[in-house]
Amino acid sequence: KVLCSRSTPGDEGGLMASDIPDAECLADKLFMEQIKQGKIHLVLVGADCILPGGNGVVNKVGTASLARVCKQFNVPIVCCADKWKLWEDIYPPGLEDIFELVPSELLNRVIVGG
Repeated sequence: KVLCSRSTPGDEGGLMASDIPDAECLADKLFMEQIKQGKIHLVLVGADCILPGGNGVVNKVGTASLARVCKQFNVPIVCCADKWKLWEDIYPPGLEDIFELVPSELLNRVIVGG
């Protein structure tokens, strides 16, 4: 079964759930509770930017908290993004208020697609 976190305020999770047959969209807080209760066994997140040298990813605010809960409750969290999300500059990108750095040690894996 696929559960999506709503990802407020943009509702990206709701949009994703509408594209996946039989997926269910949960409020962000309820999604976290499901992780803590052992009802979620893998979490997939995207990235707005993948930093060079394995220094983490940039994604929407709340992703780092989600990753910390996954780590605490031994739920694998994997970041999947397209190769055009790779940041190749030696200087990190400026972050708007809706983005945050997710340190690589909070992620089990980063998968970059073609």
